[in-house]
Amino acid sequence: SGMAVERRVDKDLKRPMRDDGLPDVRGPGDLPEIKLFLSPGADPSIATLVWSDENHTLGNSLRHVLMSRADVSFCGYTIPHPLEAKMKMHLRTCPGEEADAPPALDVLQSGLEDLSGIMAHTLQLFDDALAKYDAAP
Repeated sequence: SGMAVERRVDKDLKRPMRDDGLPDVRGPGDLPEIKLFLSPGADPSIATLVWSDENHTLGNSLRHVLMSRADVSFCGYTIPHPLEAKMKMHLRTCPGEEADAPPALDVLQSGLEDLSGIMAHTLQLFDDALAKYDAAP
């Protein structure tokens, strides 16, 4: 079903796991819940995720970062309805020249880390420009 339950951790991957053995990609605290939908025997290079309390701000920027990667063949998102506080994202990875397609969740995590770095850099540029403006006569 995709409903997340008590958190466990896969010792090999250091990734939270649900009781049904699937990765639990929920964040701690007030971070949005992310539900992962996979068919039995599903290809790990394909993932459909539903993010609660997210919108185009995350959707478009994360889609852009993921689509700029060579190991992503498709990434798209939709906001099903403006009154519904959720975003659906579909991610498909592709094989490289010497390797199979990487797991979609690994690519998603890497993309989120890349986006976080971009945002930190953007905030630093803003803070530097603001300090320069405040210091001007």
